[in-house]
Amino acid sequence: MEKKLVTLFGAAKKAADAAAATNRSEPEVQRCADALKHLQAFPVTYDLLVSTQVGKSLRHLKKHPCEKVQNAASELLHIWKQKIVLGKETNGNKRNGSKLSVDEKFQKQTSDSNAVKSGCSTAKEKKATASIRKPSHADQAKDSMRDKIRKDLEKALSRVASEAADDEEITDRVKARDPKQVAASVERVMFEKLRPMGVAEKRKHRSIMFNMSDEKNPDLRRRVLIGEVTPERLATMTPEELASDERRQENEEIKAKFMFKCEVPEKKKGTTDQFKCSGCGKSNCSYHQMQTRSADEPMTTYVTCAECNKRWKC
Repeated sequence: MEKKLVTLFGAAKKAADAAAATNRSEPEVQRCADALKHLQAFPVTYDLLVSTQVGKSLRHLKKHPCEKVQNAASELLHIWKQKIVLGKETNGNKRNGSKLSVDEKFQKQTSDSNAVKSGCSTAKEKKATASIRKPSHADQAKDSMRDKIRKDLEKALSRVASEAADDEEITDRVKARDPKQVAASVERVMFEKLRPMGVAEKRKHRSIMFNMSDEKNPDLRRRVLIGEVTPERLATMTPEELASDERRQENEEIKAKFMFKCEVPEKKKGTTDQFKCSGCGKSNCSYHQMQTRSADEPMTTYVTCAECNKRWKC
């Protein structure tokens, strides 16, 4: 078989070379094309083509200068590929002891792919279910922190009943409200409004919790409990609005004190003409002296020009 294949292909190769040498002679081209068509019925196998190296030489004929030879070589190569693939499939079916049709192969591949997809989807569903059932440590820590905030707010709001015992009208309004429910509403709004917890949000959160728990700020707790200050309004109040009346008065006094200091004119310093400014050339300067070196050395004099405010030492 190998010798016959080499002989037949050798004749086709010889005719192709002659056609190329004689500038595409028609008889040589036809002889090569006939030889290649005759090889289409030859029972080739993969091992036979590897051992004879005919397939590699056939690929070179696809680049022949004559188009007729190129077409015949391409057609032969396509037919041989089909025979080799068909022979491999037949041998595989024989080894497996079954012969599957094309439709059966397609159905088998489809069922296998569906099984793989269903397995993947089942695994994803199990993973999603596991993630739902088992919350992460971060979620657990967040939930515990929110529970603590609700309890602190409830504790602060529960003190309003004893703080407003002298006023009957306020007492009735306080009794009509549930501190636990109000605390849950305030915490929920704070959690929604103050996210993400950056520096400003954390400062705002601490300010609200401090003023709600401050013993000197009963008015804020009362107004929140009876509904005069809604949870949405509480989350947006400024530190001055959250502070108690006593704290607000102290802040006003501090502001007034510093404002008075800012408004007091600075005492005018004495001037001298002993020094001349190198910047403006005038001799209107003030100075003071400090002992910056050892005791046996003279003091350092610091001079300031009263005209251009230039400073130097000498």
